[in-house]
Amino acid sequence: IDDFHGGVALVRGPRKFYDQLPRLNFAPQFEQIIVEGKKAATTRMLACKKDKLGPVSVPGAVCVGTARGRDFGILVIRQCREMAFSDVDDELARMEDMSSASELQAVLRGFYPEIEDSDRVRVIVFSLLVSLPEGRKVHEDSVARLLEESRQAMSAHEVAEAIGLCIFIYIHMCMYTH
Repeated sequence: IDDFHGGVALVRGPRKFYDQLPRLNFAPQFEQIIVEGKKAATTRMLACKKDKLGPVSVPGAVCVGTARGRDFGILVIRQCREMAFSDVDDELARMEDMSSASELQAVLRGFYPEIEDSDRVRVIVFSLLVSLPEGRKVHEDSVARLLEESRQAMSAHEVAEAIGLCIFIYIHMCMYTH
């Protein structure tokens, strides 16, 4: 271990630094809309054993978004909250790139057929920091979009941290991407 940054030990060499970041897994149909910036939240049933969220449910955490076992982006967690399934609303649906609460609830019932109105769900709001398409290339527009959102929704201290993190990730991706 050559460095320790933000609670993540960084190993130099062939192993990519982001391989050590926690994963937030998505169904394949959500990958493209996350990369396009249309989906900025995910809702998970709390009692579900298959969803082990751990460190990705902490605001400020950085994680890797995955689908079909492939990394597609580096995400920063902006907010986490819990609510009853029955309290899912149109605003949350729009954050998930859906038209209504009933549409989102129907999609969630597809993942969690046993879910009931009184069950608790965790909403994780995130921003795409860097997209990782084939070849894991850094897209500067993704970083610029995050920084613009940060200016609108974060304190000056949080913006400074986000800028520092963007620079850190960009440098490491340039060093280890061929």
